[in-house]
Amino acid sequence: MIKIVGFGSSNPIQAINQGVEDFGDQFGVSLHRVSVEENNINTPINLEDLYWIKNADAYLVDGTWGSKNPARHWKPDKIYAEDSKLSHGRPNTAIRSARMEFINVWVQELSKLYDKKVIVTESPTLSRIKVNYKDIWYKNSDPRYYRMGLGHWTYGRTKWCQGLNSARLNSMIDLIESNNKIKIDNIHNHKWKNNKDGAVLIVPGLEYDPTSSISVDEFIKNSVEKVRESTSRRILVKAHPLSQLVIQDLVKGVEVIPNDVNFQHIVDKVYCAVLSESTSIFQLINLGIPCITSKWNFGFRLRNHKIDKIEELYYATPEEVLEWYKMLSYTEFELSEFSSPMIFPFIKELLL
Repeated sequence: MIKIVGFGSSNPIQAINQGVEDFGDQFGVSLHRVSVEENNINTPINLEDLYWIKNADAYLVDGTWGSKNPARHWKPDKIYAEDSKLSHGRPNTAIRSARMEFINVWVQELSKLYDKKVIVTESPTLSRIKVNYKDIWYKNSDPRYYRMGLGHWTYGRTKWCQGLNSARLNSMIDLIESNNKIKIDNIHNHKWKNNKDGAVLIVPGLEYDPTSSISVDEFIKNSVEKVRESTSRRILVKAHPLSQLVIQDLVKGVEVIPNDVNFQHIVDKVYCAVLSESTSIFQLINLGIPCITSKWNFGFRLRNHKIDKIEELYYATPEEVLEWYKMLSYTEFELSEFSSPMIFPFIKELLL
């Protein structure tokens, strides 16, 4: 029996827990929930919880950890929800995010102490491309997918499930299209649609976001400097929609794209994009824009990694791009899949 301890009450953890309750005995998987609620500090850990924490084979958490954002660091005498600036204008989520950060950091420390594997769920990969076709935040439309990997949530630090059957990719596309009444293109028979005379688009992550391996301001300054050393093209910078950075204070002589402008409205200006770990890779590739990425990015397999090669981009073939999409389709799962028998072979693939 594979013994897992799940921490928290997020949607994917609740769904996986339901799946284990219904089908776990059939597949040799058990799950003990530690009721550390993100929105309630009065949920004590009991002796049984401590037993399972010490004796489990793996832990299960949802979300990132390691943020340096003050709003994500919970303390008993601090009510960060009252500070809308720290919460990026979303005060109701600040305490929840801070408690999730506290819990997930603690779980990482436990995993090192007891030498446990950690299954991590996070927001989706492939299914984010629906925002190219529908003017809605990807979390506010069905189907709701979450990526699942072992050890981390970024591409280069994570063990992902390895199935490459196109049937899963096709079924995901069909489900996204039918739920959102859209038609997704440029996956099969992918075409690059960049402006060969266009500008270089720099896409930083969100400051304080632990996804980035380099601070956002440093990434912007370094990227602009390296691009200028490698090409005379114009440079565009588009900050994260929630960013509070003033780009003009960091670098001069670049065109700043407003935070709320969607990629599809500027692609006709763009030759290529430069990203660190940004998950904007999914939207940009689907729009036909080549991306230079770090080794931690999901786009690493598409073979553009060095800014000094910016005028010698590698244009992956339609077959190579399709294989990439197939890979992505095995990094994320819908909530109904987490609670069904189909998820157990994937959990075992990560742990065994």
